[in-house]
Amino acid sequence: MDPATLKAVLVIASGLVMLGVASRLKATIRRRWGARPAPGERVLREGKAIPARFWVNRGREGGPRTKRTMRDKATLVLTDTRLVVATRYGIIVELSDSNKDGIRCTGPDRLVVEGHPPGTYNPSRVELLTPDASAWVDAYHSICGEE
Repeated sequence: MDPATLKAVLVIASGLVMLGVASRLKATIRRRWGARPAPGERVLREGKAIPARFWVNRGREGGPRTKRTMRDKATLVLTDTRLVVATRYGIIVELSDSNKDGIRCTGPDRLVVEGHPPGTYNPSRVELLTPDASAWVDAYHSICGEE
């Protein structure tokens, strides 16, 4: 291979690597920043990079595909007023302390959260695989005022 061709291949390969790194960085930032608590909220529990399978009814700009099951890693944050599930697409589900039926444990290590993103009515469902699923349900019900 002549030097010009080798140089072109290296430039293209390094560009593709940089594009992959930028994509992963963007996904990580959206997942972490989407689940940030609002000023004045106290974080009670937090889970990072939890394997998740989710489904959304309607799409939004830059969001996940509609009516298809997708897999991703999620950040799960429980504050004193709400529960937030965020993926690389931003906030997928946000439950306030008035929605008691939006979270349940369907089996060992399986947590299901159903709700919608803030400011929209876009029904979404997220299944998370976390070893302390029942503890998440109990903690959420405790902020709702149930025991």
